[in-house]
Amino acid sequence: MVVACIYIGRKLQILDTLDESFKKLQDSFDEDHEHIILMKAKVLGVSNSPYQPNEVGRKLLEDSGWINIYPIIKKEVLDKIEKEKPKTLYDVERLAFRVLSSFKNDDRFIPFKTYIVNHPEHSLDSIFLVGSWIVRDDFKGERNEKIN
Repeated sequence: MVVACIYIGRKLQILDTLDESFKKLQDSFDEDHEHIILMKAKVLGVSNSPYQPNEVGRKLLEDSGWINIYPIIKKEVLDKIEKEKPKTLYDVERLAFRVLSSFKNDDRFIPFKTYIVNHPEHSLDSIFLVGSWIVRDDFKGERNEKIN
């Protein structure tokens, strides 16, 4: 019985070590993803504090079908962001990206996927990034004008 407890204790310790390693790996992945997003922002937008779509970003939204899809999902996206109670425009922008990303498997986003297959220089993240700037501005204007 004692041997079994020691054996189980060692296995639990290994699981704890694996869990810690996984968390570090996830943090590293998140940090790398942030850097990639920043690089994309410099290609698709102009840093006017906050970022705004440049000609490439505007064309991406237009050609990908954002103009047709966003009005359909706008209220749902803004509601999900508002539920999180963001304190800054940065928070809104990051939440918008996350909410848009959560729709990846939604049938309403099939046009985005079709566009990406035919335009491999872009990705869904590119659409979500530029779209998050539009959502951020809409949120500020429609939901909370006092947000900084």
